[in-house]
Amino acid sequence: MSCCPPNAEKYLAPDYSFVGSTVALDTGLELYVTGTGASKKGLLIVPDIYGWNGGRTRNIADYYAEEGYYVVVPKLLTPAIDGGTDGDGFAAIISMEHLVENLMKFPYPGNLDAKIEATVAHMKAQGVESIGLM
Repeated sequence: MSCCPPNAEKYLAPDYSFVGSTVALDTGLELYVTGTGASKKGLLIVPDIYGWNGGRTRNIADYYAEEGYYVVVPKLLTPAIDGGTDGDGFAAIISMEHLVENLMKFPYPGNLDAKIEATVAHMKAQGVESIGLM
């Protein structure tokens, strides 16, 4: 019995190369996009606190794109804290005290809403009719 879905091994490899690309919307929002809207199924992945290029976020996006989804990972947590990961989210090494302090200061209202709306509009413009959220 395997720990992972069939075909997942390549996404877990330490030398995995992303298949998607980054795009910048007219609003300035950057997205990692992979797959095609031709299937009309989309998946919006909200990254964790380490941002749009932290951990295996893009690997997961590529996996679902291969399963037939148009997948988008927006760069949401800007401005980045202590440089973040690829200019988004929090730095990979951060003390718990500093993390909590900055989580409380982050300007969530008004910051995330417009970015999510712009992401959804982009997905619909690519032909996506049904959007899941992860």
